[in-house]
Amino acid sequence: MSPHPNCHRIFIALIITTACLFQFSCSDSASDERIPIRISEINPFYWEYNGEPVLLVGGSKEDNLFNHPDGLEEHLELLKVNGGNYIRNTMSSRNPGNPWPFKRLDNGLYDLEQWDEEYWFRFENLVTMSAERDIIIQIEVWDPWDYFQSEKALGHGDNVGWESNPYNPLLNINYSAEETGLATEITTYPAGTPSSHLFFHTIPELQDIPVVRKYQERFVEKMLSITLRHPNVIYCMNNETGEHPEWGQYWARFIREKARESGRDVFLADMRYSTNLQTEDHRRLLHDRENFDFFEVSQNNNNVNDQVHYDRLMEIRSLILEAPKPLNNVKIYGGEPAWTTSAEEGTRRFWRNVFGGAASVRFHREGPSRHYFGIGLSELAKYNGIGMAAFRSCKWR
Repeated sequence: MSPHPNCHRIFIALIITTACLFQFSCSDSASDERIPIRISEINPFYWEYNGEPVLLVGGSKEDNLFNHPDGLEEHLELLKVNGGNYIRNTMSSRNPGNPWPFKRLDNGLYDLEQWDEEYWFRFENLVTMSAERDIIIQIEVWDPWDYFQSEKALGHGDNVGWESNPYNPLLNINYSAEETGLATEITTYPAGTPSSHLFFHTIPELQDIPVVRKYQERFVEKMLSITLRHPNVIYCMNNETGEHPEWGQYWARFIREKARESGRDVFLADMRYSTNLQTEDHRRLLHDRENFDFFEVSQNNNNVNDQVHYDRLMEIRSLILEAPKPLNNVKIYGGEPAWTTSAEEGTRRFWRNVFGGAASVRFHREGPSRHYFGIGLSELAKYNGIGMAAFRSCKWR
């Protein structure tokens, strides 16, 4: 269905209203020196970049954009010209044709001591091109869907899982199942409670499996060797995880320590699995200020609608009024399948988050078919993005 002719006027009116609500005033020019992204000192519910408060707004075609290099530069340009300044990037390799981070040998096995050059070239290319366009990247370090049973049977596309993952002891030359205890076959999907999958138990606080953890740490260090040289990256430890909280906490401490060694500040979050922000999982994460600097509310956008959707966001906000932190939405669901409600509801969630004081809003990727998970950077997303550039160039009085 084509957008109503009055859509442009409606959304421009919304933008003007929102600007008034947040007391924005426009700046004529951007700073020549790119000051790294950080939490705004003026209003810590928001971010600032180049020294100016900014609302992060986006939509993109994939969650692991770096691993889809064809047309990537044009896609980033399309985002920018439609007012966007924010993308999601999982470090994922589960889509058909994606390289994994480790080198595959002639015998078909992976060597976790060697890198796949194409994987890291693609990643650095994304970070660099995004920085050149002042586009903020929110990285998700561990995406559980890469480490469990393939989601192919769920209709999410011809994706692979643990059966193709280099960390699987059957697929690398560096350790065995007997040595590590790692399963060679996983027949479950990520869930809202801790799994028995030892890949997520390697840290000292859990099962302590150093022979695997050293390769996990090496992977994160390699990622940081690229991102810490750029000003436009924030980090989320996991995508929708139900694993023990200690898993995400360990990687937050690891990343922060490596950043300190490089003289850099980093801003970190984690993301729990539950779609109910009222669970203990979410509340514990919200108040963990030792490890996490911002809070991911994306799961509130998954089949949570209308007043309940808005009220849960407001409740979270009310709990941190005395010590604010940014509330990010790196995924706003809403598409054709009933479990996402509808594409139209996705746009309503987008605007509720904006008016509710969220620091970032991004339409979830479309997926294996049109408007499957979300509306990505489709025409409908672009209509909702009219005037996004006004937010990017504005600062608080």
